[in-house]
Amino acid sequence: MLTLTRRTFCQTIGAQLALPDSAPGAGVDTLLGDAVDSGKIPGAVALVQDDGQPPAIKTAGWRDLARRQPMTADTIFDMRSVTKAVTAVAAMTLVAEGRIALDKPVAEHLPEVEKLEARKPITLRHLLTHTAGLAHSAPALERLTETRHLPLAEVVSICVEQPMISEPGVRWSYSSAGFAIAARLVEVADGRPFDAFVHDRVFEPLGMKDSFFHPPAKARKRLASLYSWDRAQQRLKPWRRSLPEKKWTYTSGDFGLYSTARDINRLLRSMFGGATGVVPRPLAEEMLKPHIEADIADVYQGLGWLVANSDSPCKPLGIRTACFGHNGASGVAAWADPRRERTAVFLTQVFFAPWTTAASVMRSALCS
Repeated sequence: MLTLTRRTFCQTIGAQLALPDSAPGAGVDTLLGDAVDSGKIPGAVALVQDDGQPPAIKTAGWRDLARRQPMTADTIFDMRSVTKAVTAVAAMTLVAEGRIALDKPVAEHLPEVEKLEARKPITLRHLLTHTAGLAHSAPALERLTETRHLPLAEVVSICVEQPMISEPGVRWSYSSAGFAIAARLVEVADGRPFDAFVHDRVFEPLGMKDSFFHPPAKARKRLASLYSWDRAQQRLKPWRRSLPEKKWTYTSGDFGLYSTARDINRLLRSMFGGATGVVPRPLAEEMLKPHIEADIADVYQGLGWLVANSDSPCKPLGIRTACFGHNGASGVAAWADPRRERTAVFLTQVFFAPWTTAASVMRSALCS
C-alpha cells in the first residue's frame, strides 16, 4: 500500500493550507491535525493511490464544527467546479455514440444558442474548453449557486441573452455558462434529465455510489458543512446552504456535484489508458490533450479537465506534463498522473480559503 508519508503530503497539503513545515518525522495525522488546530479548516480528507495498490486515505477534524461531528472517509463534499469534469465525461459518452459531435454547431440541438450572434458556430469543443466566448455567468443568476431555483432550460435561456466577450475559439475565458449549456445539450440530445443521464451513464458504471446532484435524505447526514474564510477577521464563518426537502429545481452541469474522495478517485482513474471507463479511447485521450493555455502558467485546458504542460516540480502546480485534474471553489482538488497511474484527492469545505491556490495543488503527491 502507498504510504502517506510526511514527504508526500507536507508540501501537498501543507502548502495548500499555508502552514509552516512540521517537525521532521511528523506524520500526516499530525500535519492535518495542525491544520485543523490552526482554525483555518474544519477538517479534511486526503487520498492517494498508486497503480496496483488500494487507495490510502487519511482524515482529520470535523465534518461539522458546531455539532462536533468527526470527519470520515465517506464524508460527502460539495465539489463545485469539479462538476465540470463530470459534465465533460457525460457529453463525451454521447460523442462516442455519434449522437452529438465535438465540432458541429451546438445550435443543431439547441436553437436558442443562435441568439448569441457569433460570427461562427459555437461547438461542444468550445464549451468544454472555455473558448466559446461566453460571459462567466449573468447578473440574473447571481444567487443561483445558493438557491438553485431555476430549471436548467431557463438558466440556458438567460445565458444566451448575455453579450459575448469574444468570438468562439479566440481565447480561453472561464465560463460556468458554457457548462450549463453543455449539460442542457446532453439532456436534449438524450431525452433524459441531465442528473438522470449522469447517474445512469457515469456514476453507475464507475461505481460512484456516493455521488449526487440532489443528495437523498439518507446521504445528507454525511454532508460536510460549508464555511468561508473571513480574511478580515481571520476566522471561519458558516456558509449558508438551504437543502430542499427533495430536489433542487436546478440540476447544474457547472457546479452541482456532491461526492466523496473515493468516488472522485474512481472518476480520475477511469481516464487512465488501462482502466475500464465510460469514454472510449481515443476520445478519452482527446479530453486530456492541452487544447489552449489557461490563466495559470504551464496549465492548459483539455475537454473539461485542466492539463499540466511542464515537467518542473516548482512551477506552477508542481506537477508533471500530462497530469490532469480540476479544483473547486469549496476547497476541493483532484489530480492524476496518467503516466504513473497515480491519483491524489484533497477535500475540505471552505470557500475563499487563503491556501487554495493553483501553485500549491498536489505538488508532492504527484512529483514524489
